[in-house]
Amino acid sequence: MKKIKAVVFDAGYTLLRPSKNEWFIPDGIFDIVDERSFRALDAATYKRAYQAGYDYLDVIHDDVKTEEKEYEQFCGFFRAFSREAPQLGWDDGICQRLSYDHTYNDKKYIFYEDTKPCLEKLYGRYLLGVLSDTWPSLDRIFKNYGIRDLFDAFVLSCDVGVFKPDQRIYRALIDALGVEPESIVFVDDVIKNLDGAKRARINPVQILREDFPRGDYPAVSDLNELIKLLDNM
Repeated sequence: MKKIKAVVFDAGYTLLRPSKNEWFIPDGIFDIVDERSFRALDAATYKRAYQAGYDYLDVIHDDVKTEEKEYEQFCGFFRAFSREAPQLGWDDGICQRLSYDHTYNDKKYIFYEDTKPCLEKLYGRYLLGVLSDTWPSLDRIFKNYGIRDLFDAFVLSCDVGVFKPDQRIYRALIDALGVEPESIVFVDDVIKNLDGAKRARINPVQILREDFPRGDYPAVSDLNELIKLLDNM
C-alpha cells in the first residue's frame, strides 16, 4: 500500500445523520402538518408513499445543481408522497412548504459529536474530501457548521450526475484530489459504495455508527477509531 495522502468521507451516517431518522423527512415537518395524522399512517402506506417520492428523486437527480433546483425537486418528492397517502390531505401549498423546509433548514442533519474535532485533527496531516450521494444544500450546511474549509475535495452526486458506486464519481474524486487512488482512504457505511472504491483502487474503510451490515473491509465505529487505524496504515 502506498503512503496514505488523503482521507475521504461519505456524509450520511459517517459525518452526520438525519434529524427525523429519514433523509427526506424535513426537520420542521410538524410545524407544517398535523403530527397525529402523519404518525397514524400504517406502515405499508408510509413505505409506498416514501418509495414513490424516492423513485421520483432517483429519475431526475442529475439535473439538480442549485438549491433552487433542489427545492423544486423536493416539491416533486412530497407531491409523489402525498398521492400515495391522500388521507393526509396535503395540498400543493403544503408540499411546497415541506420542500422549502427540507432544502433550507440546516437542522435536517445532526453532525456526530466527534465529526468536527476529529476532522480538525486530520486537517494538515492529510488531504480531506467528501464523496456523497446528496444535494446542493449539503455545501451550505457544511459551511454553516464551520467545517467546509477543511476539505480539499467536495464531490457530490448532484454535481457529477451519478450515484456511488458508479466509477465516474470516484474518478471525479481522484481528479479533484490530484493524488494516486492507492493513496486515498474512503470511509463509508455502505458495502456497495466501498466495493466501488476498491474497484477504483481506493482503500475502503467501513464506518459502523448504526446497526448496518458489516462487510469484509477494515471497520471502525467512529472517527476516533479511524484516526487510530490511519496511524497504523
